[in-house]
Amino acid sequence: QIKSLEESKKRLDDSVKVKKQQQDEKQKKMIAVFKKMRPEQAGQLMDKLEEDKAIFLLNQMDTKTVSKLVPYLKQPRVVKWI
Repeated sequence: QIKSLEESKKRLDDSVKVKKQQQDEKQKKMIAVFKKMRPEQAGQLMDKLEEDKAIFLLNQMDTKTVSKLVPYLKQPRVVKWI
């Protein structure tokens, strides 16, 4: 039974690891899309995201990109991010 549980745990851990890698790739792609957009468009789209996701993406972006986006984001959201 212990061996079976250990195997199940290993499969679960592997599954979680794969899921995390997929999420990381998705986030990198989203950041790349925001970087390629005009700041006005990116700001409008980011304002439509859930607050925690928008803040997470801002944290992942480089300073140059964020500085271009900040003027186009709703200010209360920017204040929370800061």
